Amino acid sequence: MLALVTTLLYIILVVAIIFFRVSREFKSDQLIKSEIAYNISSNEINQVSKRFNSQYKWDDFIKMKVYKDMFLMYLSRNKAIILPKSFFKSDKDIQLFMEYISDHKK
Repeated sequence: MLALVTTLLYIILVVAIIFFRVSREFKSDQLIKSEIAYNISSNEINQVSKRFNSQYKWDDFIKMKVYKDMFLMYLSRNKAIILPKSFFKSDKDIQLFMEYISDHKK
């Protein structure tokens, strides 16, 4: 019984530490908080902000997933671009983006 309680407390502590570290990182990183616009074409995706501009070719993405309410596009195992479907102006834009994903899926 003591081992179970100790394990449970350890798990809670680890989760709390991870939560606070991620929260602190988010609060301190001004780039994460800045508004980002996306310009998407059949050749690339551009991220545009007041502070930076990033350009990604479709081949830069190692994995792309389509969910009910978002697109998840991995640049590495731990780095991804998340695009909620609500960011698109119309259903037609979503369909076009899904075609781009289908054309470039590995």
